[in-house]
Amino acid sequence: MAGETSATEPLLAELNRRNSIEDISETLPKTTGYGTTEVNPRFTRKRLLIVGSVLMTELCERLTYYSVVANLILFCTSTLDISSTDAARINLVFSGSVFIIPIFGGYIADAFTGKYNAIFGSGLIYVIGLVLLPASAVDYKAWFGNHNDISTETRRGFFISSLVLIAIGTGGIKANVGPFGAQQVENLGPQAVQSFFNWFYWFINVGAIIAYSGVAAVQQDVGFDVGFLIPLISMIIALVIFVLNKSKYNSSPAGDSVLQDTIGVCWASKYKGFNNARNDNGGKYSNEMVDGVIAVLRIGMILAALSVFVAGILEIYRKKDISIIGQTLAGDTFNASSISVFAQIPQFTLIGASEVFTSISGLEFAYSQAPDFMQGVCMGLFLATSGIGGYVAELILEIVVALTGSNPPDSWFPDEINDGKTEYLFFLLGF
Repeated sequence: MAGETSATEPLLAELNRRNSIEDISETLPKTTGYGTTEVNPRFTRKRLLIVGSVLMTELCERLTYYSVVANLILFCTSTLDISSTDAARINLVFSGSVFIIPIFGGYIADAFTGKYNAIFGSGLIYVIGLVLLPASAVDYKAWFGNHNDISTETRRGFFISSLVLIAIGTGGIKANVGPFGAQQVENLGPQAVQSFFNWFYWFINVGAIIAYSGVAAVQQDVGFDVGFLIPLISMIIALVIFVLNKSKYNSSPAGDSVLQDTIGVCWASKYKGFNNARNDNGGKYSNEMVDGVIAVLRIGMILAALSVFVAGILEIYRKKDISIIGQTLAGDTFNASSISVFAQIPQFTLIGASEVFTSISGLEFAYSQAPDFMQGVCMGLFLATSGIGGYVAELILEIVVALTGSNPPDSWFPDEINDGKTEYLFFLLGF
């Protein structure tokens, strides 16, 4: 018996050692690709309040942005006396810029200010731009008398200055508000981060729905002066909500300058792309996960192309059904089709579905792959792909106008859109 006891002592000692290690490991925070996670992760009421503040900030900011762009072309043509072609150019350049500027907004946050200060500072710039926007639309004669109106050139100056400031403001916010919100839940693990980005995208679209269904109608039926006050109020509310919980946020300080490192990382991954994320190449994810993300993004691209083709088909039927009476918008009469606005549901459903497949996966993937000191820049680079798309669309438009001219019936995109062949432009964009 003594021999058997002495023989089993090493085995018992090893088992006790392993059990003690397991007990200790259960009391320690766990780590993942998202950082350190809590032992028993859960959403407390305090954490829900913090995350809710970030989400409501994003909702109000997106409501503001989409309220600006919803009738941007109509405002240019009806109030500022800008041609349809030039209005489309302004719209495309502005839309592209608000997705390119996040690169710089993310860099400033990562290297100098931190995400919170970058969001707040960008919001203040945003508000200044939104003050100039209704200033370009208000009827000064009605308020101050017939001798106190401003010229169309002055209105255009207010308008362009407003768009520049709004682009800077929204660019600084877009690059940082997503990563900042994810920071509030990253210690709860990957599922919490993924859930946050799902809700984040949902709140973006709620803001868009309110803007396009409500604010756009106010701008058309009541007037742009009143309609442009709504996004100003919305942005002020966003800043108030964001600042109220300043002391409760989890914030990471700004680090050293990362621009050179960022350029180096992008150059190194130029030919590898998603392969850098694979376990086989030193990444954090399995081959199945990476392949799944790629497949989802491909589905999104296909749906986006289909949405443009459907828009082209609808354009053909719209021109066949131009109303003789016309339609009154903001006091002006336009040639408009009698086809219901709900006929646009298919293409908007397709483009919305494409964004669900691409944006949510892309946002979460970009955040999870970025080190802490480069999250803003990497998110900006991800958003810049949309901005590049806007610039490419503007380039295509310039080429189309150069090749087809600006006079009907040969022009694809003349000043009078009802006399052009816009459906061809849609089909071209689909390819």
